[in-house]
Amino acid sequence: MSLGAFIATDHLTASASTTLYATLTFPGGRWAAVEVISGTSQIEKGARSLARTVQQIDTSAVGEPVLKLVVTGTGPTATLPDGTVTCPLSVIGP
Repeated sequence: MSLGAFIATDHLTASASTTLYATLTFPGGRWAAVEVISGTSQIEKGARSLARTVQQIDTSAVGEPVLKLVVTGTGPTATLPDGTVTCPLSVIGP
């Protein structure tokens, strides 16, 4: 199933020290913020980093992200208390 999204790996830079790993841009201008981490022990750290980066983006210009996603090599698929979703790469594609 295709979501019709385009992937950009350097689309939004919030500041000199914070850059999203990738963004997904959907039809109509909606977007998602993506952070990729190396392991499940880094999920919370990745979610905090993602939240800090999104807070620095001018969402009045691009809107709020429809999804904040932390991708791991392996691990659970879950929604964290702040609404961030985490999943292993295998859930996204082959």
